[in-house]
Amino acid sequence: MGPAVALPEGARSLRRASEALGLMRRGILPSGGPVRCRDHLSTLLLLRDEALVDAPAERTPRPPEGVRPPQRERLAQTLLSRLSSGRNVGEVALRLAVHPQTVRYRMRQLDELFGAQLRDPTAQFETERALRALELRDRVTGGGAE
Repeated sequence: MGPAVALPEGARSLRRASEALGLMRRGILPSGGPVRCRDHLSTLLLLRDEALVDAPAERTPRPPEGVRPPQRERLAQTLLSRLSSGRNVGEVALRLAVHPQTVRYRMRQLDELFGAQLRDPTAQFETERALRALELRDRVTGGGAE
């Protein structure tokens, strides 16, 4: 269901509902019942134009090619959790279901790989946005974050 809008804005509501339907068909949004766009605004925003998702993702910090794919995925998950929790080791450990010492080790790796980039608020925002969008798409494809 698209958002409630004034009658002259009906086309905008229909566009949102159509976008949500497309994400439902891809398995990104839940299906099997009514889906209200207002309950999924972040997902709709992040995946509205996937070319825009991919463009900044090319500029966001990524582990060097020498890092093995499983480790790249773990580091990406740790980085997203780190950005979401404000560097709280205990919270990151809970989110990832790992020991806090494992989180500290991965955080040191991330600091070594990216240094000052991880302390820049703009880079943090762009990185978190890109990682969240990739995570949404990976849920459907079963791929890992890189």
